[in-house]
Amino acid sequence: MSSVIFNFSLRDRSRAIYWKNRQEVILATGSGIHATWLTGSIFVAGNDVYVAGVSIDPNTNEPMAVYWKNGQMVILAKGETFTQALAIAVAGNDVYVAALFIGEGTKRSYFEGLV
Repeated sequence: MSSVIFNFSLRDRSRAIYWKNRQEVILATGSGIHATWLTGSIFVAGNDVYVAGVSIDPNTNEPMAVYWKNGQMVILAKGETFTQALAIAVAGNDVYVAALFIGEGTKRSYFEGLV
């Protein structure tokens, strides 16, 4: 029986990364203020790897709640308030993402059925 170990880091804010069996997997890179990438949750369903996080839009400098499926970024929401995808789960064909929006008060929300 083989095991697969996943881990992610908040250490390097210029790259969204995780490790699979000690091998670094880079989801996104950048430089300067527009390169803020944070990963916050990881979920594996079969051969698919889902990672929830936050990014900054390079054109508007707005925060974006995002997730990656097998390295492909999906933008869930963006705006002038702080927006972050905090957790991700998959059930059948549906992807569920918990999110946090901070602006004129903190709002917790979620997205579902994202496939």
